[in-house]
Formats: sequence, C-alpha cells, structure tokens
Amino acid sequence: QEGHLGRMLAAVQKLAVGVVNGTEQLSNATSFALSSIRDEMKKIQDATAVSHAEDQDEVDRARDDVSKCDIWVLMEHATNLTAKEGAHATCRSSEGDLKQKKTTACAKYLAAMRGLDPPDCMPSPVNVQSARSAASCMQSTAAWWQTLNVSATDLAGSCKKASAAHAGKKRLCDSAQTSYEATFCSYRAQLKESCPMHDKCRASAAAEQEQVQAEVKVTEASRKAQYVAAAQIECHLEVLIGRPEQQLALLEKCPSLQVPTLQLSVTYHEVPEGAVCDVSSVAIRPCQEPWLRARYTGEQWYSGAPTTACTPCDCSTFDCPTHYMLKEDAGTIPGNSVGQCCAEACSGFSCPTHHVPKAGGASIPGKTSSECCDEVCSGFTCPAHYVLRADAAITQGNTRNQCCEKVCSDFSCPAHYVLKEGSAAIRGYFGDLCCDKACSDFNCPAHHALKTGAAFIRGNTDGQCCDKICSDYSCPTHYSLKSGASEIRAWSDDQCCDKLCSDYSCPSHYALKSGAAAIRGNTDGLCCDKLCSDYSCPSHYALKSGAAAIRGNTDGLCCDKVCSDYSCP
Repeated sequence: QEGHLGRMLAAVQKLAVGVVNGTEQLSNATSFALSSIRDEMKKIQDATAVSHAEDQDEVDRARDDVSKCDIWVLMEHATNLTAKEGAHATCRSSEGDLKQKKTTACAKYLAAMRGLDPPDCMPSPVNVQSARSAASCMQSTAAWWQTLNVSATDLAGSCKKASAAHAGKKRLCDSAQTSYEATFCSYRAQLKESCPMHDKCRASAAAEQEQVQAEVKVTEASRKAQYVAAAQIECHLEVLIGRPEQQLALLEKCPSLQVPTLQLSVTYHEVPEGAVCDVSSVAIRPCQEPWLRARYTGEQWYSGAPTTACTPCDCSTFDCPTHYMLKEDAGTIPGNSVGQCCAEACSGFSCPTHHVPKAGGASIPGKTSSECCDEVCSGFTCPAHYVLRADAAITQGNTRNQCCEKVCSDFSCPAHYVLKEGSAAIRGYFGDLCCDKACSDFNCPAHHALKTGAAFIRGNTDGQCCDKICSDYSCPTHYSLKSGASEIRAWSDDQCCDKLCSDYSCPSHYALKSGAAAIRGNTDGLCCDKLCSDYSCPSHYALKSGAAAIRGNTDGLCCDKVCSDYSCP
C-alpha cells in the first residue's frame, strides 16, 4: 500500500506541475479519475484511525496478559484457606464459651452434692437396722429430702445439657480443624506448584508483549507514512481542481505541507512489575511446632478449647534434604520428618572401585552398591589378544563383549605383510590397522639385494628393504672384486675386494707369478714362483744360464748337463 501511494503521489505531482506550467491539460476522463482518487485518499485516512485503535488495543492486551499471570497464581487458591481458618478459629472460640458454661453448671451440681446437710438424727451411712430404729427421724427428714431431690435434679440436668452442648461443639470444631489442615495441605501443594508456573507464565507473556510491540512499531511507521502520502496527494489534487489563477500558489504550498501524525502514535508499555510468588507462608508444614504455635497454641481460644491431634500433610510435598528422595508411596503417608517421608537416594552413596553411580541417582532409592552403582569395565580382565576399551573407566559392563576390544596380536596378515610393531596394543582386527607392508616382494634397484629376513622386515623403500651389494663396487689399485660379488651384501674394500698379487713383494729367489695382476692372494704361495737362482744342481750339472729369471725348482727346469763326466771317444 505504501509503495502504491508513493507511485500515485509522484504521478499526481507531475500532473499538477504540468497543469500549472501549461504543458498538461485535464481531460474529462482524467478529472473523473482524480475525483475517484480523492475518495480513495479519504478512505485511507479513515482506515489509519481504525488500524491505529486496533494496534493500541493489541499493545494494551499484551501488557494486561502479563498482569493476568499474577491474578491467576496468587488468588486462585487462597480464599478457601482463609475461610477454613476463620471458621475453625470461630468454632474454637464458641467451644471455649460452651466449655466454660459446662464447667460452671457441673461445678454447681458437684458443689450441691458435696454440701448435703441432712438432719442430725439421720445416721451415716444409712442401714436397714438403724433406719427402722430411726423411723421417727426419717419422717422428720422427708421434707428435707423432697426439697433436695428437686434441686439436685435441676442441677444435674443443667450439667448434662451443658456437657452435651460442649461435646457436640468440640466434635464440630475437631472436624473443622481436620478440614482446615487438609485445606492448608492442599493449598501448600498448589502454591508450590503454581509459583514456578507463575514465573513461566510471566516470561512467556513478556516475550509475547515484546514481539507484539515490535510488530506494531513497524505497522505504525507504515501507517504514518501512508497518512502523510495521502495528505500530499490531496494537496496536489487541490491544485488540479483549483481555479487557474490559484493553482500556482496552491502548488507552492504542497512541498512544505506539515501533516500531523501524533494522533496516530501508539503508546507502548514496559513489562508490568509482577507480584512476588511467595511460598514462605507455607514453608512450615502443618503439625510442626512453629505451625501449631502460630495457628493453635498461641491463640487466645486455645486454653479453653485445645485442639485435637493434628493431621499432618501427606509426604508428597515434603522437602527432603540433599541425597534423600520422597518415598514411593509418599502421597499416602502422613508425616513431617525425613524418617517418615524420605528414603536415602543413591546420589549420596559412594561407589566402590570399578563402579560408577547409576544415572539419575538423585531419584533412585538405595544405599548399597547393587542399588546405586553400575559395574564398569575398568576392573574386567580381558582374555589374550584383547585389551580394555579406552573408555573402560566409564563404560558399564562385566563381559568381554562389553569391556574389551580385539587387538592385532593374533591377526593373520596376508602374504608380504607383517604385524605392526606393538600389535598387542593396537585396537582393531583388519589389515590396514594391523599390518605393515613387508620387504619380501620389494623390487630392489640394480646392485642391491633384499635384506636377509625380508619377509619379517617392515618397509617399502630401498633404505628399509635393500642392502647394497658389491657387484659395482670400485676396488682400489691391486684389488679385485671378490668372487660372487653380486651375492655379497656389503660396501667396503674389506668386504667387497680381494688383494691381488700384482704388488706383492716376493722373497729372494722368488718372482711374481705370471698374470699376478689377476691373481687374488697375499702370500708367497699364492703370488710367487720359485726361481732357479739358488737351486742346487746335481753332480755334472750346472744352473742354466739366466737361472735368476727362470721359474722352477727341478733339475730339468733349472740345470743343464756339463761335460765333466762326458766320455770322449
């Protein structure tokens, strides 16, 4: 609606300016439409007054709803109790008066009976023998006895009537007392229940009041804007329907038009202050000594009309101390003490080791471990290949399934996998948790070989799984790779290389063997051949020429025949 009025105002303003400037002329159709618009503006202004009143009523209602919470809680139950208390007190006062009357009447009768004064001639006690002998005395006392009989009967009747009236009133008062005590108990229970409801009622109503006022503030602002827009439209309509010589002056008034909206303002309210829901008046239960003193024994009528035995409330509204709870049948038990009304609750019981308090212990009656505690897994001994759950100290249970988790210690890993280190402490029972890749099927690079025991070594890298082998080791001069170097896991001169004879120093009369640079050795026997230079040739033989360079150690290799024993022809 507000947007519609804004567009209409812009259109009417433009038309009014055009008419005043002579750029626009009003047709009959336009004049008719302007008349309809004027009627619509009047309706809008009238409607704002109605909606303002409705919003004000809604704001007032929301405030009053908060106050109703106080009336509902604090007045609903009190009237009956006051009436019962007054009726009982009035009854006891009347009872006291009747008791006084009874006491007076019966005292007169007793006094008369105790004060009998028969003639002196009448024996006491009277017996038949003395009565016969005293016939004349009896005749003389006849007149006295007749008078006494009438008086005693009247006094006895007064005493009996007064006693009956008092007894009847006492029964009524005792009944009124019982009714009053029952009503007080009922009121006490209702008030203790109603006060929390009172607080909840006020909180809810106050929240609703806040929401209502927030919503009304939005509609109030919109309503005022509509009212101002309607007035501005009416101002420009006056220009359009005015006499030509007045139109300019009328148009110049519209921009500064002051439109009063105070009458459309809503009065908002703070949350009303609430009555205090006080339970102190029922804090002391009926039949407790302070309650009796305040309502019975301290009253003026009590000495003349003492009350009968007080009937306490049932235990359903008794306030048990910490770590106690109402007995299960508290609603049927009259009482005013912890012993009468309350049972020990498990919240005050200390559970032994490896036990935790049961949930909701404050509402569980009990004082033993079985009643109040649940066994937890921390004291359970798990079988082999199981360990206690991580949360065993707070997990209830006493079986393997409840308390234990399987560990990897007996998991069968697939080929080329081994159990993880510390598997006896790893919770789980499947490959990813329990097993590490083993080196047994790792492909080592050239000049490397799987480590010994690779099937039991965890790893998946060269460093973890492979040993360097000697096959491409560079031995120093005068050394050569050992035989089977491709099988030797090592990487040092000592481990990979054998000494060659090529730089071996042979002793005198020895020379390096032919091909010494390819011969592995480091001893005379491996590296050297014997020379003929110190060979002892037999008779008639002499060392061959150049014997120092001839390898040999036999006559044939080292000696030539000499002519010393040749027989010439």
